[in-house]
Amino acid sequence: MSTYRSIFKKDLFKGQVILVTGGGTGIGRCIAHELAALGATIIIAARKSEPLKIVQDEIQKLGGICDTMLLNIRDAAMATQVIEDIVAKHGKLDGLVNNAGGQFMSPASQLTSKGFSTVIDLNLNGTYNMCKAAFDGYMGEHGGQIVTIVAETRNGIPRAMHTGAARAGIINMTKTLAIEWGPYNGIRINCVAPGLIISSGMKNYHETMVDLLAHSHWMNPTSRYGTESEVSAAVAFLLSPAASYINGVNLEVDGGSSLSKGNPEGDELKYNPEGSHHPVYIGWPEGADNVHGIKHVDAPVKINDLLNNYKAIGRSTVTAIAACTLIPSSLASPIPVPVPSLPAEFQELNKRAGATVIHACTVPNSFAITFDDGPGTFTNDLLDYLYRKQIKVTFFVNGFNYNDIKNPDIAATVKRAFAAGHQIGSHTWSHADLAASSTNIDEEMTKLDVALKELIGKRPVYMRPPYGNTSPAALEYLGAHGYKVINWNVDTDDWQHPSNFKLNLQAYKNALQRDTTGKTFISLQHDAEPLTAQVFSKIAIEYVLSKGFNIMPVGSCLGDNDGWYRD
Repeated sequence: MSTYRSIFKKDLFKGQVILVTGGGTGIGRCIAHELAALGATIIIAARKSEPLKIVQDEIQKLGGICDTMLLNIRDAAMATQVIEDIVAKHGKLDGLVNNAGGQFMSPASQLTSKGFSTVIDLNLNGTYNMCKAAFDGYMGEHGGQIVTIVAETRNGIPRAMHTGAARAGIINMTKTLAIEWGPYNGIRINCVAPGLIISSGMKNYHETMVDLLAHSHWMNPTSRYGTESEVSAAVAFLLSPAASYINGVNLEVDGGSSLSKGNPEGDELKYNPEGSHHPVYIGWPEGADNVHGIKHVDAPVKINDLLNNYKAIGRSTVTAIAACTLIPSSLASPIPVPVPSLPAEFQELNKRAGATVIHACTVPNSFAITFDDGPGTFTNDLLDYLYRKQIKVTFFVNGFNYNDIKNPDIAATVKRAFAAGHQIGSHTWSHADLAASSTNIDEEMTKLDVALKELIGKRPVYMRPPYGNTSPAALEYLGAHGYKVINWNVDTDDWQHPSNFKLNLQAYKNALQRDTTGKTFISLQHDAEPLTAQVFSKIAIEYVLSKGFNIMPVGSCLGDNDGWYRD
């Protein structure tokens, strides 16, 4: 019978009982599969029964032993009861994998006290509840191993300060518990900190995050993402006798990205990747071996394409070693790395019926500076500066992305920008990818139109597709509904390097050095980024003015001063 193909010795955990919290999805699911394939009796626990039943069925089809239990790790009494039930039913608890947790993305400036407390309670307090319950219920008298899934926190986690604080707390708690509990029959407790991992949990990510991830896999020395299997292998190692003298560590499984925070100062890695010469471990049954048709990962298409790319190159150029594939150093051509840019098919799409995608101005010596994803918390600071300089720009706004346009403060910012003469354009309601077949284009455009009509009394004619992405169907819709589609020819990448003003400004310098007919430009930055709104936008504007350009809204740079809106 086919089974999960672990690189570890068969029956490594035979006879052991191991609890995996959050075992119904993502990395937790893979950990459960690996440990079950190595002979352990696995208990997977989470708040919802449906995902647990699916994974239980998968493991049983592959010949493993799996039990399920409902669990809310924030509930200390429930954690205690689950441990007691496991010991009562199975007689012991050899291992605990703390994988359950959760977070959401938010700049610290926009994070509420309730949001912060919720993430701390779930991740830090929840992990403590499970460790304490396991110690009191079995391990204090009999010993055992605990592994907690955390995150790499040494350099901070922008937009995830709350989860960074929780995970850092867990890491320190782990070190302390290793000292205090080590004498209790050799209890070992360690952490695993995954980097960017292609995980089935990504199917729940917002489109913005998926797009960011799909273009960022070059941002570590290994030049690829990791797999769920590579995380589960690290967990299996720490639970095994091979790690019997390892206690209180945080094992980073990140391809080396934590060495430089994964953010190079220049574009060298981005445009000249060396490719991956490292193992790609995928333990899931595939092809003819997978008689049960179990997917190894159920991530978004963009992410899964990357993983399939690694695997395809591996199959054609490598020697199989157990379940690993090794890309030899002699590999001449690196893994193709998608660089964020306008899709090549845009030139062909522009010839089709429907909206035309515009990338540059037509008015000589014009420079249209545009801002996406807002309004942000500090957009008003930017508006103050623009008022002092008597400069008008274009804001392509969302209805619900970083902020809710129905929030009174955010709504007031939109009204202020409109009243000041800035151009308000559409960026869809929720920053949806218009090239995705699952996107309801009519809903995305109409919902924002209705909201803006209520705020400023008008609906925008000009729009920018999130990520610069569209499709023939999207262009046909936009053209039929009278939209003008605006992209850009200067991309500052400020979302990717929010504090590297020198790198952001280099995009402007590079653009002005290009031999561009007429030298007209449309630049892209994001006022939802606090540092862009407060600092970089001012640097960019001063630079453009110093070069003798006239800064104006997109409509004006196209010779249109009256057709920005419709009633």
